[in-house]
Amino acid sequence: MVTEIKFSCIYIIESFPSHDPPSGKNLYKHIEALLPKIPGMGLTLFDVDSKKGFIDAIAEIERRLDKRGITPYIHFDMHGMEEGLAFKNDEWISWAEIRPLLVGINFKTKKSLFVSLASCHGGYMVVAVSPIEKAPFYGYIGYAKEISFKQADTDWYNYFTQLFLTKDFYEAVKALNKDNDLPIYVFHSYRTIWEDIKKAWLSKYDTEEKIAFRVEELVQMAKDDGGRLPQSEMENFFRNELEKRHLHLDQLRRHYMHETDVFPKELI
Repeated sequence: MVTEIKFSCIYIIESFPSHDPPSGKNLYKHIEALLPKIPGMGLTLFDVDSKKGFIDAIAEIERRLDKRGITPYIHFDMHGMEEGLAFKNDEWISWAEIRPLLVGINFKTKKSLFVSLASCHGGYMVVAVSPIEKAPFYGYIGYAKEISFKQADTDWYNYFTQLFLTKDFYEAVKALNKDNDLPIYVFHSYRTIWEDIKKAWLSKYDTEEKIAFRVEELVQMAKDDGGRLPQSEMENFFRNELEKRHLHLDQLRRHYMHETDVFPKELI
C-alpha cells in the first residue's frame, strides 16, 4: 500500500434521503476540525440528489484538477448495494458506469487516485475494474456487507483522524478496523487486482487440454465468421497465438496501468 498522502483536497460525495442521518455532513465537520494538522489541505462536500448530480460532481472534481491542480481524494457516503451506489431520489449507478468517470482523474494524478466508501457493499467496487479498460483508481477501501450508520461513522472518524495524525494510509486502515472484531474493511490496489486478473487468465491455459479446447473454440468461431483457411492452418495459427499469451498479457497490463493507449488486439 502507498503510505504517503498524495492529494490536496478531500471530496465527500453524499446522497442520503432526509429520514437518514446526514453522515457525510457529519464527517465533513469531523474532518474540518482536523484540517490544521495538514496545512493547505482542502475539503469539499457535494450533497447530490441524483445520478446526474453524482456524475456532475465527479466532473467538477476533474475540472478543478485540470484548472487549479487540485489533486483529489474521493469519499462516497451513500447507500450501496452489490451492483453499485444509490441516490436519495431512488436512482442508482452501477460500478461499471462509475469506472469511466474516474479513469481520467486517475490518469491525470499519475495513478494516485484514492477512493473510500462509507456504503454498504462498498467492497464490491472491485467490479468497477475491467482488465480490458484502464485502471480507475490507485486503490480503494470498502466494506463488503451491510453496516449501521453508527458503526460506519465511528470507523470513518477513526480512519480520518489517524490519517491526519500520521499521514500514513497503513495506520489509517488499521484504525478503521480497530473497533471491529475482524478486519471488515478491505483495501484493494490496482496492482493487487491486476495480479488476481493475471492469475485467473493464465489458469485458463495451464494445461494442454485447456489449450486444445480453446484452439477448438477459436477455430469454430473463425468458421462461423466465414473463415476459409484449412482446419490445420487455423489450428496452428491460434495455438501459436496462445503460446504468446505472456506477451499479450503484458501488453494488456501496460494498457490497464495507463502506460500505453495501444490495446493488444491479438489477445485471445
